[in-house]
Amino acid sequence: MSAKTPVIILQDGAVDELMSVALVETMADVELLGIGIVNADCLARPTLEVTNKILQLMQRVDVPVTISTARAVNAFPWVYRQYSMMANLLPMLNVSTTRLPATAMTTEEMLVHLITENGHRGKPKVKILVLSPLTPLATALAVHPELKHGIGEVLWMGGALPPEGGNCGLPYGNVDPGLAPGANANAEWNAYWDPIATRAILAAGLNLTMFPLNATNLVMLTPEIVLKFAPQSAQYPLYALAGQLYSMVAFEAGYAFWDTVTAAYLDRPDLYTVTCLDLLNETSGPNEGNLYVSSAGYPVNVVTKVKVEQPATEKGVNSFYAYLFEQWKWLPDTGANGLH
Repeated sequence: MSAKTPVIILQDGAVDELMSVALVETMADVELLGIGIVNADCLARPTLEVTNKILQLMQRVDVPVTISTARAVNAFPWVYRQYSMMANLLPMLNVSTTRLPATAMTTEEMLVHLITENGHRGKPKVKILVLSPLTPLATALAVHPELKHGIGEVLWMGGALPPEGGNCGLPYGNVDPGLAPGANANAEWNAYWDPIATRAILAAGLNLTMFPLNATNLVMLTPEIVLKFAPQSAQYPLYALAGQLYSMVAFEAGYAFWDTVTAAYLDRPDLYTVTCLDLLNETSGPNEGNLYVSSAGYPVNVVTKVKVEQPATEKGVNSFYAYLFEQWKWLPDTGANGLH
């Protein structure tokens, strides 16, 4: 039996990121080592609290949850950052009054500790699932460059590439200048929040797999999809959690399964098309945050397609949606179901 893949998650508390924590914990071949919170698309403290409550629901109170020291170059607008506070009040996550104690170490310290400890134990190299800006990882590597040798792969939901054939003058990022006046509409938020850290990770020589908007926006969230969780929500707690969380954002235009698409790659890379591109990013100026192909760039594995729908002739779990709905048929381990 092969060893489980050790994984560390960096996230910043959006609805889909919280469900990604739950998704990773359902993966039989993954060992979740720790979670870092970036104070970006959220408020850090309620995000830490709701993340711990999800881990309690999934019987993983041993997983450390930490807060990063990272600060924004370009901060998220407030309207984007409130959802972790709402999620923290969900009744199904507040049945227990027992609260986990705060972890003393920072996310940056956690990365150093867990990657080093994992190497000392002779386990497979750690995979870092980054659903946020890359700043904590860049900070840890700047002080401890040797950590690179203990990292097997970095999976990053971030960036947006110019569409093939040009963009006809239309923005292709997800930064809304109406909410962030003067911002670059062609940038993606996780790349734009700290473009200097983005450049540092591009240049770090890591095995980096990037999930840009070009791919993740192929997997949209709609009210119809949210309603699919309802019939079995009384049976499966993660169906109930997904339905309650996603209902908060189901009517927002352009909301996609950005983070769960990225997380699912840990378990089902066969559902994705990946190509290697040499990428650079702009770290300042009017194009700050932009990523683009360049002969002077750094090699990055870029996801270009996601197998979204399952053709009627296929059997089994052969698409992202089918995989997601199957994984979230998780039940608390009573000793009889063989799950976590």
